[in-house]
Parts: sequence; C-alpha cells; structure tokens
Amino acid sequence: MRLYPASIFNNLLEFDFIVRDRLSIIQGTNTVSYNYVSYIWGYRPNFTKAIRNREHYADLNITPHVDIIVRYFYKEITPLCL
Repeated sequence: MRLYPASIFNNLLEFDFIVRDRLSIIQGTNTVSYNYVSYIWGYRPNFTKAIRNREHYADLNITPHVDIIVRYFYKEITPLCL
C-alpha cells in the first residue's frame, strides 16, 4: 500500500496498492522499502473513518484509531509504502 500525504492534517488520506513480483523480493532486486504497523481491531470495531483508493476512487473504511496512527506515523511530503 502506498500512502499519499494529506496537504492538511485532517484531509482525507489517499492510497494505492503496489504489486511486486515475489521472485524479485526473494532475489533482493526489489528496491522499495516498507514500513510496518501492527494493530488489533478489538471487539466490534467501529469503521467510521475512510482512506481513499486513488486508482478506483473508492473508500476503504478504517477505525478512528487506525486513522490517527496513520496520520501521526506519516508526516512526510512524499508517498510512504506500508
């Protein structure tokens, strides 16, 4: 997932999916670095926030906690790979 920065902190976040060839990853020719986030949804998660897929202009619903994690995790001006 490539996350694009919001120009204003509270703006809708946008992303697209990155597809990589598994062989290139195994052989070490994949030059994209990734950041990881681990999160447990919990009991009855509340999906009240959204992040928009740029390619399909469709929203992926996320919890408010994930929204905050992603916003504070990512403060750069260039896309970030998750």
